Order: sequence, then structure tokens, then C-alpha cells
Amino acid sequence: MRGWKLSVGGLLLGMHILGCGKDVPSGAPPAASQPGIADRPVIAFVAAAPNDPLWPVLKTSAELHLQQWDAFEVRFLVPEKDEPQSQADLLAALSEPRLRGLCIHIRDAAAVQKQLERLQQSGVSIVSMIQPAPTNCRVAHVGLDESAIGRALADATADLLGKHGTIMLIHAGSDHPAFGLRLMGMRERLRIHRQLEALALIDCQADPQVALAAIQDRSQRYPRLSAWVALDDWPLRGLTSDNPLPPNTRLITFGGLPHQWPLLRSGVLPVLVAADYGQLGGKALQFCENAIRNTNPQRLPDHYIAPLRTLRPEDLDAYERDWRTWAGQGQ
Repeated sequence: MRGWKLSVGGLLLGMHILGCGKDVPSGAPPAASQPGIADRPVIAFVAAAPNDPLWPVLKTSAELHLQQWDAFEVRFLVPEKDEPQSQADLLAALSEPRLRGLCIHIRDAAAVQKQLERLQQSGVSIVSMIQPAPTNCRVAHVGLDESAIGRALADATADLLGKHGTIMLIHAGSDHPAFGLRLMGMRERLRIHRQLEALALIDCQADPQVALAAIQDRSQRYPRLSAWVALDDWPLRGLTSDNPLPPNTRLITFGGLPHQWPLLRSGVLPVLVAADYGQLGGKALQFCENAIRNTNPQRLPDHYIAPLRTLRPEDLDAYERDWRTWAGQGQ
């Protein structure tokens, strides 16, 4: 069966159910005595935002996993708006009495923390995707090794610039729950790559406009700067046709998302650290199912980390093919 995008407005009217069969596991009752679909536990699989580029990848991966197991109903839910409160409203509207699990790509941890705590206290097993939920709320997490991203960005920068290069680093502060670890990893590797000279470390507080403004301002004052390094692609999110990157800017960042591909081809992004996102949704669903079924969750795996990849323009065709497969778009 196929799922479709659902908003909060349609949530209380019923949501599409995905379930696919597989062999009944050892020790389970025979298929004829399995509960009907109306009696099965429900897992909500929640997107970060309506236009999140990772949603098709996460959803396709979960759908592939569902072809192997049919003991749960899985409801694919998408917030109505691209803002943190919209995702919090979606969670607040979850009123299904059979809800036992939640797999969520968190848009903003602070905005949804209250709802996550409420759901966790009501017995819902929560698995976070990409951005981790607080440890007291989740049973598992699938995503990225944030410190490894920082190290990979430093290594990619050193490889690109060679024997000597000057950079400016855009980060989001050492206390940020995810990006702080990236900064730690970056600093760790910069102590090894002594040929890289960091002229400035700029805390943009994860604000795209602040990040872009820093590049626009300082690129004019430091014309011989070798490259900018941003621990996430905040500067690109602030771009418009009226507010572009300065000419001859070279930016090294993380992502591998489709909106970055033209910039990688053109050389604005001479190198990009990306990830193999293709298994994240399926792993999240698997962990959630295991937590619901298992009476001893301490023995269950509680994380999956996606492998990283360093992309140059010549690597992009292969990565695009992989992405289309991950997103269920064929070759």
C-alpha cells in the first residue's frame, strides 16, 4: 500500500495505514490468530516540515521495512507549516488510544520537548531521527555522528587547500546539543592540520541570515581568504536572488541535500561532507517496533549512525543515483 502526506487538520479524521506482511517470527502466534489491523499498535512516523528534503528518503526507507513486518500500523504525518510550532501542534493532536510508538525527525527540540515528555510518560516509545530527542524521552536514535562531521569537514578542508590555507569558520556555539559536537570535532582536527589558519570563528547561533551576512561582510575585507567552512549549510538557507553569496566565494559545509548539488557542480561548494541517509527511516521503525515488543529494553540497540561521504563534483552523479534510490525515485 502507499502512504500520503497528512496535515494536523486531517489527523483526527483518520490517517492512511501502512502494513506489509512478512514471515511470522519464531514464538509468535500463527498468522490466522494475529490481531486484525484495527487492533494493532500504532506508530506515528513524523516529518520535520512540509518541504523537508529528507522526508522522501526517511519515508521510503520506512516503507521498505514495512514490507517485512505487518504487526503494526504506521501513520506517516507531516506538519502543516515549516515552523517548529507546527510540529508541536501535530504531536499535541495525537489522540489515538492505540498509539505505542513515535519516530520523529525533530524540527526544533525545544519546541517539541513538552509534547515528547507527555507522550513518553503515556507509554509511547520514541525514536528520534537526525536531531536527537532528550535522552530521558527516547528509547533510540538514528542519525549522524556530529563530532565525526566536524572532523570530516576539517579533513576535507585540509585536503582541498593543501600545504597552507586561511579559513573562517561558522558555527553555532559550543553549547548547542548537536552543532557543539561538530565544533568540538572540528577543533580537534584543526590541531592536527596546522597548515590551516583559522582567521575567525563566527557564532551564527544557527541563524541563516546571520551566517550569510558574515560571509558577505568579511569576504570583502579578506579577499585572499582561501575558503569559508560552515558546520551546517546555514549560509545557503539565507540565499535569495537579491541576497547572493559574494563572487568567488568557496564554501565547505555539510549536507549532501538536493539544493546543494548545483553549487557543488559549479564549484561554489568545492567539496561537501554528506551522509548515506538511505537506511535511517527503516532503522528508526525497527528500533521502535523492538521497543514496543520487548520487555527488557536495556538489551536493545539504541542507535544507528549513518556513514559519512566526502563529495567533490566528480562524485555527484553517483551520489544523485543513490539519492534517487533512497527516495524511491528509481534510477
